[in-house]
Amino acid sequence: MIASTRPVHYDCILIGGGLQSGLLAMALNNFHPESSVLVIERRCKIAGNHTWSFHPGDVPETCRSWVEPLVEERWEGYEVLIGSCRRHVALPYATISSPHFASIVEGVLRGDSGERLPQLATGEQVSVDSIAGTRGQDLDTSDFRTEIGNDTAWRDSDSDLLTNTVVSEIGEDYIATVDGRVFQSNLIIDCRGPSCQIDNAGCGYQKFFGFELELAEAWDQKYPAVMESVDDQRDGFRFLYSLPFAARRVMIEDTCFSDSPDLDRDECWQVVAASLQRRGIVGARIVREESGVLPMPFLSEGMPAAGKPLAGGYAGGWFHAATGYSFPMAVAFAHAVASGPLQHAEHRVRELAEQHRWRARYARFLNRLLFRLVTPEHRFRIFQRFYRVLDDDAVARFYAHRFRILDAFRIVVGIPPTLIGLRPFRFIRSFFSGAR
Repeated sequence: MIASTRPVHYDCILIGGGLQSGLLAMALNNFHPESSVLVIERRCKIAGNHTWSFHPGDVPETCRSWVEPLVEERWEGYEVLIGSCRRHVALPYATISSPHFASIVEGVLRGDSGERLPQLATGEQVSVDSIAGTRGQDLDTSDFRTEIGNDTAWRDSDSDLLTNTVVSEIGEDYIATVDGRVFQSNLIIDCRGPSCQIDNAGCGYQKFFGFELELAEAWDQKYPAVMESVDDQRDGFRFLYSLPFAARRVMIEDTCFSDSPDLDRDECWQVVAASLQRRGIVGARIVREESGVLPMPFLSEGMPAAGKPLAGGYAGGWFHAATGYSFPMAVAFAHAVASGPLQHAEHRVRELAEQHRWRARYARFLNRLLFRLVTPEHRFRIFQRFYRVLDDDAVARFYAHRFRILDAFRIVVGIPPTLIGLRPFRFIRSFFSGAR
């Protein structure tokens, strides 16, 4: 039998301590500063080990006051270097690192008091098993309310953070943790990520390994290079992504749009090291590493949706399927949840999901074109064309997941005549069987 302290009530409970929960905490603090929020993270710290980048213009005016404190680095534009395509994109660009993000979000959750949750580990014991009947079985909410009666501890205008804590059960208006604690809320949002991997037949992958470096000499680029293609394109569109943080500090990621999720750290470092050698840079020291493998779906899984409990971030479909950029969609979701009465958050999220549905379908169609129509060694041509036909404003709209019908038309019209290495039969077959 697992014992629990008497349930504690919060206005909102956020499960998972990643980007989406952090943005939700910021938005709730902005629009509902009197509300109580609980963030539960299974690891020892929130925000993980990531670098999130975006165009500041992706953020609506109504959100900028609570997003601005999170931004750590800014540039006036960036470079795109794909084969013969050389372009300076005159769009402001910004970056947020996990440590900075975590420090700001934790400060918001602590408020002025700095109190943490150990004070909650007192009170009457409630048996989760006696409510559920069988371990692991979903709790019945009506029975649960009968058991707790008036013993719920209400937290007024206080927010908290629980780390090293795993959620075992989620009900309509409560959650239980594996260590026996129970928390109540009428607004529970699951931001833990996808519950299962998308089937390989229904997606490609954006995989990357990044190295933050201290250099012995100054970096020779003023602006980030969002895409700088490399010579070896056999595994798919492969490019370097670089963020110059300071004269001698730079983040370089080796990224590939590939059919395979396999990622080799040493191989990625060799690609980065070769780039440094070509620039005449020696003596680079690795100070931090990060990596990821992001499914790029082209089937219907992971579309923006609303339900109870609400799902944020990747689990709820709040990501750009064709770019992997998650920040603009995560901001939009956080704004939808927090910008009105919390009891109507689900309705606002449902409206937002409807607004983004055709764009989400179109982004998945682009992925199907990329991974099923075009052979790996020619995929870079898709991105060459993207940056040749779209102006800066259209590029910004695309990355923000706010592109228009005309933008969508311009991206795809004329692609077959300009490409070689097409696989039309595989592309057509993928609509019926999802075959690779």
